[in-house]
Amino acid sequence: MTDREEIYDLMIRYGRAVDMRDVALLRTCFTDDVIVDYKGAMDRPRIGIEDFVAFFRSGLSSLEGVHMIVWAHLVR
Repeated sequence: MTDREEIYDLMIRYGRAVDMRDVALLRTCFTDDVIVDYKGAMDRPRIGIEDFVAFFRSGLSSLEGVHMIVWAHLVR
């Protein structure tokens, strides 16, 4: 698989993980030492995979459903 295909595959896996609320799949999209900062959606950056997973679970738990749209990305 080319680097470009791997990046695209990662984006698709992330979208599926969000849609399916699949924490195990979400973990495959990040390293253990990830730093995530979704400006406006977080009160602070999440540091480390466990902190991010806790944010992910709490953020989606109140939603009836989600639909992640992954499109229009340019991978060069």
